[in-house]
Amino acid sequence: MIELLYPLRFNPLFVLFITWFFVAPVLFNFGFAILGAAGLGISVLSFSKYAFAILDHSLHGRPGTPEVGPEIMTPLSDLRHIKLLTACGIYFGIGVLIYENVNYSMGLLWDSLILITLPAMIGILGIEHGLFSSLNPFKILKTIQRMEMTYAALTLLILSQISLVHFLAKNTTIASLLAFTALYSIQLTFRLVGLSFYKHRDELGMVADFTPEHNLADQEKARLELYNTVLQRAYSRRELDGYKLLIDFIDKTPEPILAFAWFFDHTLPWEKTHLPQHLAKTYIERLITMQRLPVALHVCITAMGKWPDFKPESAYQVMQLCKLAIEQNDYQSTRKLLVSFHTAFPESEYIGQAYTLLIQVALHQQDIALAQETFEYIKGKKKIMENFGATKIEKLQALIRSIRAIEV
Repeated sequence: MIELLYPLRFNPLFVLFITWFFVAPVLFNFGFAILGAAGLGISVLSFSKYAFAILDHSLHGRPGTPEVGPEIMTPLSDLRHIKLLTACGIYFGIGVLIYENVNYSMGLLWDSLILITLPAMIGILGIEHGLFSSLNPFKILKTIQRMEMTYAALTLLILSQISLVHFLAKNTTIASLLAFTALYSIQLTFRLVGLSFYKHRDELGMVADFTPEHNLADQEKARLELYNTVLQRAYSRRELDGYKLLIDFIDKTPEPILAFAWFFDHTLPWEKTHLPQHLAKTYIERLITMQRLPVALHVCITAMGKWPDFKPESAYQVMQLCKLAIEQNDYQSTRKLLVSFHTAFPESEYIGQAYTLLIQVALHQQDIALAQETFEYIKGKKKIMENFGATKIEKLQALIRSIRAIEV
């Protein structure tokens, strides 16, 4: 319903008022038309041309309203409005001949036909710019058929506007209101025709400038351009504050985790800098916090493939990823995460759990040497043994028996 107020927006209303200023006096006294013939002619033609600007704007789904500039004040360029006025003149002339030479019923039938086909004519003329195309009965019928109920509703709206203008025309004392209403109705008609065609652009084979798909594509293009600019700036400052620059930027994006994914992929090839590793660790930390463990494990595996000594930021993160890797039967990734665990996290409370898990992985891979070496390390750490508890000791003893059985 808000679209019914479209002509009250600033630009359409400005054009409407300028035209109304020249048209309204003519309805009081035709002599004004003679005195202001030039102004009246230019204003009417400019108004008609602006109506097609509204149509174009609406056909292509453009936001806002068309600008009012010098192009509108040169009414003899882009002659679609002249073509439409010509077509209306031809139809009017034929109608007069039918009323005078046939009968009233046939004249009424002709008027009804024109009313029904007018929206299609305007829309086709707006798209193809050709007078004969807009008069082509086959194109008109195909357009009506494809738009179906939308076209019927559009026709009824136009009919209601014509009825209102006709009602006001019976009272000459409100000529100014009549002029304003007529001009308002014309602008609204072109707006509604454009919106209706835009809504059915796929059925009509139209290509609009501003569609949700185009908007998304434009937004994606702008996003990638911005990301690449930030990426280049971070690379140039990679040994200074490049990491902080990236994190600050990522945190300001609408979906930081998606930005992390993009920047991780694009910093991974960088050589001779620790920035990509720091970024990967922060990315993994955010993913684990969000409970997106499968993605975090994938990122970690990718990072370890690039940097063999890579480890997540904390022992807790390592253990979370190891548990998932074990569930997925990914023993090799678990092994990579746990080897040298004590070097990366020498004071961690998870050392006992980590190396118990590493022994299980080594046994599964039949790597007796690694299992024995890991067991000896645990056995030599009294503090770890004290913190195990009865249950863990039983598990450890079971592992020891497994190792001895394999040795035998």
